[in-house]
Amino acid sequence: MLSGRQIVGRPYDDVAMFRAASAYERLRPMYDSDDRRPKL
Repeated sequence: MLSGRQIVGRPYDDVAMFRAASAYERLRPMYDSDDRRPKL
C-alpha cells in the first residue's frame, strides 16, 4: 500500500523542498520493486 507524504517549508524555498524530497526518496525509495509500481 502506498501512502502520501507532505513536505512543508518556507515560502519560495523550492530548492530546499526538492533537496528534502530527494534525500527522503534515497532513504525510502517508492518504486524499489516492480510490484510497487502503478499499473498502466
